[in-house]
Amino acid sequence: MEFYAESALHFQPNRPEPLRGYDAIREDYLKSTFIPFPDVKIEKVRAFGKGNWICIEMIMTGTHTGPLGEGDEVIPPTNKSIRVPICIVAKVEDGKITESHEYNDQLGFLAQLGL
Repeated sequence: MEFYAESALHFQPNRPEPLRGYDAIREDYLKSTFIPFPDVKIEKVRAFGKGNWICIEMIMTGTHTGPLGEGDEVIPPTNKSIRVPICIVAKVEDGKITESHEYNDQLGFLAQLGL
């Protein structure tokens, strides 16, 4: 989170509107990644950039042992392991991410959880 600007925008495939601001992005990462998958590991596969844009390809692994989601759409722990490819394309200004676009395999992720 230290790399995100206070007013950053974060686009995700499962959200119609971007997350707006550091606090919203942090909260979403907690609820969608770090609480449901407390043993999460994110391995960088490759990274490259041009100008003030960077692209980072990663593999996320973890075990679903905490609640996933919020409100009426909480998925209880399945205790299943996941391995999900993720790619983030981000704009960097003054050393901080001001805009990021996350791409991941949502269908594969849900299938690995048995959903």
